[in-house]
Amino acid sequence: MYAIERNPEKLEYAKKNCELYSVSNVEFILGDALSESVKEKVSDANIIFSDPARPLSEKERTLETLSLL
Repeated sequence: MYAIERNPEKLEYAKKNCELYSVSNVEFILGDALSESVKEKVSDANIIFSDPARPLSEKERTLETLSLL
């Protein structure tokens, strides 16, 4: 299992959450999930879940509000 995050602080939160819930089978990767180097690292993944950041004013993420950076 992989956890990928561009923000080092948020990646540390993910690590703490895994510790809290005794989840030990996660490889943490600091980087952009769309970069070639990260895509190579996770090329064996069967399922990928993405939870993009959203503005605080947006209570729910919808396909219509997604935009590419």
